[in-house]
Amino acid sequence: MCRFRSKRDPLSYLFLLLPTLVVLSIVILSVIRHNWSLVIPLLIVSGISFWIWTATYYEFLQDELLVKAGPFKWKISYQSIKRVRRTKSLLSSPALSINRLEISHTKGIILISPEKELEFISLLMKQNPEILIEIDGSE
Repeated sequence: MCRFRSKRDPLSYLFLLLPTLVVLSIVILSVIRHNWSLVIPLLIVSGISFWIWTATYYEFLQDELLVKAGPFKWKISYQSIKRVRRTKSLLSSPALSINRLEISHTKGIILISPEKELEFISLLMKQNPEILIEIDGSE
């Protein structure tokens, strides 16, 4: 249906891309020194980080919201969503920005950061008009 990419901010570059570059530097040094035991695990870590960076998005499916971050995915039924509010929580989540939306649903919470936040919320409300929206302030 409709897909929203995750917003990115300077902190996301710092916490995701910088460590990936450091790991790749270690891989290059390991190859130069013929220390092959580190190469494969470090390439896997770098690959997953890059995958998360390039493939974090939120997609509206027929009956549920798909939240995808690289190899990880969550499906949340629209009818299970109870509340959406802004937050700046630093909890680990499928969001590449500190400016996030907390989605409370029957199985817990998930933090996301869609690029077009108001458009995203509008589409979410069309799927379930019973959702409580709290976006006036930030935490």
